[in-house]
Amino acid sequence: MCTLSICAFLSMYLFSTIPSSQMKAHTVPHKWIYPVPETPAPDVEEKQAKFVLVAEAISLLSEEENRLAWQDSSRVMKILRMHYKLIHNLGLRDCLKIDNVPWTTDGRIALIDTQSWHVWPLPVRQMEKFFPHNPPDILHMW
Repeated sequence: MCTLSICAFLSMYLFSTIPSSQMKAHTVPHKWIYPVPETPAPDVEEKQAKFVLVAEAISLLSEEENRLAWQDSSRVMKILRMHYKLIHNLGLRDCLKIDNVPWTTDGRIALIDTQSWHVWPLPVRQMEKFFPHNPPDILHMW
């Protein structure tokens, strides 16, 4: 399955799999795949894509605000166990990277990079990057 198909499929899969109680803390953008028309043809030197992935816009915090939000222990501890359970149960390896799970302006975690799934074991130590100030205190729960 091509990368675009995986991203679109996993978006639909997550909507159907994630319990509504966890969707209060998480959000997943809807994704669609559209074929690119063959005409007008690109220049000879350019390689034309056959499909394009379109994702629903989600209001995210800026990169710096996201980094600070992940360092806010009062915010993170409320959601961390649920977040870990979700990514662990579904094998969402890409969701262990802070840039792939930004906070939204409404306080939820967006699962925006959903290319890898059903991948176990998860490298949990990667989550230390989320918490540079005190990772052992937070990671001990796993």
